[in-house]
Amino acid sequence: MATQWFTGGALPPPPGIEPNFVDPPSQLHGNIALHTAFLSVATLAVAMRLFTRLCMLRTRLGIDDFFCVLAYCLTVTFTGLMSYCFSRGIGRHMWDVPITWLSRTLKYFTVGQYIYTLLTAAVKLAFLFFYYRIFPRHINIRYFISFGIAFVSVSHLSLFFLTIFSCSPVSHAWDAASPGRCWNPRILPYVSGGLSSATDLYVLLLPIHTLWGLNMTTRKRLRLAAVFGLGTFAFAASVVRLAMTHVLTDSQDATWNISRISRWALWSSGSRRKSFNNNKAESEVSLQLQQQKPWQPVNYESPGPVGVQKDYRYRSDDGSLPGQANAWERIA
Repeated sequence: MATQWFTGGALPPPPGIEPNFVDPPSQLHGNIALHTAFLSVATLAVAMRLFTRLCMLRTRLGIDDFFCVLAYCLTVTFTGLMSYCFSRGIGRHMWDVPITWLSRTLKYFTVGQYIYTLLTAAVKLAFLFFYYRIFPRHINIRYFISFGIAFVSVSHLSLFFLTIFSCSPVSHAWDAASPGRCWNPRILPYVSGGLSSATDLYVLLLPIHTLWGLNMTTRKRLRLAAVFGLGTFAFAASVVRLAMTHVLTDSQDATWNISRISRWALWSSGSRRKSFNNNKAESEVSLQLQQQKPWQPVNYESPGPVGVQKDYRYRSDDGSLPGQANAWERIA
C-alpha cells in the first residue's frame, strides 16, 4: 500500500476498487463543454456590446465597459487554467490521479481561485457601474449603487488577499508535503460562498423596484426584468455552491469534489456574463428615465399680472426654478 501511495494514485482507493490511470471515471468532458459554452457566449456578448457602442452608437466607453472587458479577460484566463486542471486530474477520483500530477494541478487550480475572486468582483462592478450610468442623479437608488460599489470592491479585494495568504508559505496551499500551515479549511469556503450569495442578491434586487415603476408596457417591463434578472441564476447557483461546501471537508476525494463545486461557481459568474450585451435594455431604460421630470412640484400662491395665480412650476434638487420664459402658468 505504501508503494502504491508514492508511485500510484494520490489517495489509496476504497476496498475493492482498483486505480485506473488510463480511462477512469471523469467529469472532464462535461466541465470542458460547460466552460467552452460560457466562454463562447461571453465572447459574443462582449463583441456585440463593444461593436454597438463604438461603431453604431459612436459613444465613449464607460467605466462599466472597462469592467466588462476586464471580466472577459479574466474569464479567458480562468478558462485556460481550469481546462489544464481538468486534463490533469481535477474531476477524477483522487486514487485515479497519478501522484506526480497532483502538486502542479493543485497549483494551477489555486491560481484559478485567485482569478475567480477577481472575476466575480469585475462582473458585479460592471453591473453596478452600468446601473450608476443609466439612472439619473436625483433618484435615491444611486446611494445604494455607490454603497454596492464600495462594498463589492472592499470585500472582494479583502477576500482575494485572504485567499492568497491563507497558507504560510503560499506554496503550502498546493504542496502539502512542504513545511507550513494553513487556516482552518472550513472557514474560507463558507466566507467566500456567503459573500458571493449576498452580493449576487444585492445586485439582482437593486434595480427591480425602479425598473418596475417606469412608464412602459408590461411586456417591456418583463423583457427588461428578464435581462436584469439573469442574476437570479447567479444567485441560485451561489446558494447551491454554498450548500455543497461541506463536501470539501467531509470527504478526502478532493479532486472529484472540487470539480462538482466549481461547476456551480461557473454557473454563478457565467449567468451574469450572458447579459453583458445589454445595449437595447440600456436604451429603453434611459429613454423612459429621461421622460421623467427631474423637478419636484411646487404649489404656492404668488402675485401675477392678473390677481393671484397658482404657480405649478417645478423646483430642481438644489431649490432653483427653471427659466422665466414660462414663469406664469395658469391652471384652469
